[in-house]
Amino acid sequence: MSTPKKQEKNVQNKQTKLNDVKRKYDTQWNAVNTWVEKIRALGIQKENLTREVAALKFRHQISLGTFRRHEQRLAESGRPGANGEFEKNARKDLENEEKKYKKVEDEVKAVTKGIETAQESERKARRKLDELHGQLADARIKLRIEEGRLLQFGDRYRLAR
Repeated sequence: MSTPKKQEKNVQNKQTKLNDVKRKYDTQWNAVNTWVEKIRALGIQKENLTREVAALKFRHQISLGTFRRHEQRLAESGRPGANGEFEKNARKDLENEEKKYKKVEDEVKAVTKGIETAQESERKARRKLDELHGQLADARIKLRIEEGRLLQFGDRYRLAR
């Protein structure tokens, strides 16, 4: 049979366990919020890159139009302008715009992959947070039970005196 002192010790142990679970829960909560912020930042970065892709696509279309216009001029005249400089420059501009466009598209793909990875990590962190929430509720219940037993022992102990 337990004594009130042993029961107080049990209550203290349960309180310590509850505090440990609370600390773990708070740490996990911070981890989840970190992932949420990271996902938001990556989403904003993706939006900006998507806008940049649209602008580059527009410039690429302009370069492509210029290049085609010079090619058509060459085909109609049957001879290049002063040694084909217009065509060379138009081709160079087109290639530069294509490189920029591809580079930014690759960045968008990388950011998208980063978002997916961060979302998966957030899901894992949320699952762990849910588990800790259950453990926290369980620890609170056990603490209440032990506190109730302590009150019962205290009442019995006082009545016995």
